[in-house]
Amino acid sequence: IFTARWGKSTGLTGTQVVVDQGVVTRVSSSSQTIPPNGFVVYFRGSETKLASRFRVGRRCGYRLVRADGSGWGPWEGVQEGLGCGPRLVTDGRATVNPSAEGFSSAKVLSDSSSRSMVGVTKDGWLILATSSGTTRQMADVMRALGAYQAMSLDGGASSGLWAGGKCLTTPGRKISNALVVMNR
Repeated sequence: IFTARWGKSTGLTGTQVVVDQGVVTRVSSSSQTIPPNGFVVYFRGSETKLASRFRVGRRCGYRLVRADGSGWGPWEGVQEGLGCGPRLVTDGRATVNPSAEGFSSAKVLSDSSSRSMVGVTKDGWLILATSSGTTRQMADVMRALGAYQAMSLDGGASSGLWAGGKCLTTPGRKISNALVVMNR
C-alpha cells in the first residue's frame, strides 16, 4: 500500500488499484498518481489475481490491527518495515531455527548459497553483509563481524551489496527492492 508519504506516484508497473477518499477510482497496470487523500494498492506475483476483487466505485479502506488486539507501542511511528528471516543472532548468541519460524524451503533450511544479512552491534552500529554458506554458517559470520542481533535477508541471485559508490556483491538478477541506508 502506497500513501502520499511515499511520493507523488508509485513509479512501478504492475497491477495497481487507486483509492481516493475511500472509493476505488482506477485499476491499472502502469505507474499511478497517489491521491493525497487516499492510497494505491500494488499487487505482484501470485497476488495479482486478488486485484479482481476491486471494482471502480466500490468503497475501500485499510487499517493495521495487531493479532492480539494490543497497541502498537514503539511501532506506532514506523513508516516502513522490512520482512526478513530467519533470525541469525539474538543477544550475541547464534539462534538459528528457521523451521520454528515457519520456513520450509531447503534453500533456507540447509542449502549453501549467497546470502545477505543485516545486524546491529551491542552499541548500535549497523552491519550489512553478504557471504556464501548455509543459514547456520551466516549466524557465525555475523557473530564474527560483531553482531549482537542479526537477521538473514534474501539469498541466491537476490543477494547484492553496494557501498562506497561501488558494487561489492553483484546480484544475479534485477532487484525489485532494496534496503537503503543513507548518511544524514
